[in-house]
Amino acid sequence: MKQKIPTIKSLMTPFPYSIDIGEQVGDARKMMDGHDIHHLPVTKNRTLIAVLNSHDLKAYSGSDEANIRQLRLKKAYIVDLSVPADQVLMTMADKHLSVALVTRKEKLVGLFTGTDALRAFAEHLRPDISTGGDSAA
Repeated sequence: MKQKIPTIKSLMTPFPYSIDIGEQVGDARKMMDGHDIHHLPVTKNRTLIAVLNSHDLKAYSGSDEANIRQLRLKKAYIVDLSVPADQVLMTMADKHLSVALVTRKEKLVGLFTGTDALRAFAEHLRPDISTGGDSAA
């Protein structure tokens, strides 16, 4: 029996944090450190525009009081939550992306990262184990 390809909604991490481009670098650093996250969506006037990642933040040597807009931000790869997961995975692989921002009606609802992909793959590899009770060997 052929399995249906799941949508990205079933694999994403829901309820991500985000930050406005006018906020300070120090605020982004505190948010990412405090929540132990590696990707922070960046908005401008409530519109998703970019992603700040922990590697770029660590490489930044300027003032924590600078605006986030002064950082080298990566353009956001944005997908609707109804997009099939295989399409998102192929695009991320082809373009060497580490994160997809997942939206519903153009509002941020989740993130899909390499870690999410690895988790989904691990689940896929696990055998279906029936819990029919104890049996003696």
